[in-house]
Amino acid sequence: MQVLAVALTAVLILVTVAAVVGGFALLARRLLGMRFGLVRLVLAGLVGFAVVGPIAQALAGSIRGGGTATPLWFVLLAGAAALVVAMVFLVVAEALVPSGSLPGPLELRRALRGRLARTRRYSQISRIAVRHGLSPYLWGRRGRAELDTPAGRERLARSMRQALEEAGVTFVKLGQMLSTRPDLLPAEVVDELGRLQDDVAPAPWDQVEQVLVAELGRPVSEVFADFDRRPLAAASVAQVHAARLRSGAEVAVKVQRPGIQATVERDLDIVARLARSLEARTRWAHAIGTRQLAVGFADAVREELDFRIEAANMAAVAATADGAVRIPVPHQPLCGQRVLVMERLDGTPLGEAGPVVAERGLDRDKLARELLASLLDQVMLHGVFHANPHPGNVLVLADGRLGLLDFGSVGRLDTSVRSALARLLLAMDRGDPLAASDALLEVMLRPDEVDQQRLERALGQFMARYLSPGANPGVACSATCSGS
Repeated sequence: MQVLAVALTAVLILVTVAAVVGGFALLARRLLGMRFGLVRLVLAGLVGFAVVGPIAQALAGSIRGGGTATPLWFVLLAGAAALVVAMVFLVVAEALVPSGSLPGPLELRRALRGRLARTRRYSQISRIAVRHGLSPYLWGRRGRAELDTPAGRERLARSMRQALEEAGVTFVKLGQMLSTRPDLLPAEVVDELGRLQDDVAPAPWDQVEQVLVAELGRPVSEVFADFDRRPLAAASVAQVHAARLRSGAEVAVKVQRPGIQATVERDLDIVARLARSLEARTRWAHAIGTRQLAVGFADAVREELDFRIEAANMAAVAATADGAVRIPVPHQPLCGQRVLVMERLDGTPLGEAGPVVAERGLDRDKLARELLASLLDQVMLHGVFHANPHPGNVLVLADGRLGLLDFGSVGRLDTSVRSALARLLLAMDRGDPLAASDALLEVMLRPDEVDQQRLERALGQFMARYLSPGANPGVACSATCSGS
């Protein structure tokens, strides 16, 4: 019984204290007429509760001295003074640390969890780099002599590809992007990174169905007359299924993998940190501007994760297509952030279409001209163009035409840039370095200080070496990039 009495007394004291603290906090907020966070209100209530005792003692001394005040007025006066102190605390706290300037408990918890997850992932990436022998390059300790030999560049390229494949989706995408930049990387690295594939095992149907229902807002059977649960292709970001609408139209349905956005955001943060570190520690990273590359890469990947952007890109390019190269038309009402429903093109990826082209007797030169003409038409005339036309995104269709897929990455050029680009190409064709330098400075972001005479001379030397009759630009540029 004694233990029970002690426990009841403790509970009663705690309830009383909580009531007093809550009363001070709520009254202070009401009188000030402002909104405050829960933590700040609790602290104000505790401050009021803490000072009410000393105030009461001071008032008790004055009562004993004068003896005129009643007990009720004594309590009310002590409480009012403590309330004023709580209000002053809130006002000062708001002045020094405005509401919203500090994260709340939930935000702190999420931030801590995110930091721990990022630290684990960063440690994993570091172990992968060390395992594949890349750590000396990341810290700028590997000698330049090794990269000046084809064998050294081949070893580096092979290690890079293996490490990127092991690191997962975001880093595979990074390698694929770098494989399209022979202007920045040696030919050996570009060729090796071009082998990167992000084909993975498909996600389970129950997870895919959950994404479809969440994006479409109704069961799959109500939207499609037929839906093949086995994907046509499965990559690290999404997988594509064949389906038929109730109207009878044959479509391809691109479904984003569940949970991929959180993984990609974490990895993009790591890519940005690595880029900053590389640019600060190594000369080669500073020379090619790894930080800006990382920013551009992150923007492109985030756009790829929103299929609504891809649907709009596809519709914009399809609206300007001339029919020589087919562009699938999206079914806009069924497209969402994680689901893209589009016209299905039946064909073979260009990288695998050698036997198909030979068997059908298709004219390779004609196909190449049509593809180039289509891309130039997108760039020069309409300013909306497919920005990632690698062989996996180009199909040789059953009717002998070409088709373009994957419009997650699309470039846009305004009229002035298109005009300057046209002048640049014409100047290069005429071998006019003066006109080429003028047009180039309009196309690019003009540096604060530029030696235009030196630029003109460099362009003239470039044209004389690589664009003169009998020169092979592909071989020349490849050799230049390998030695840079």
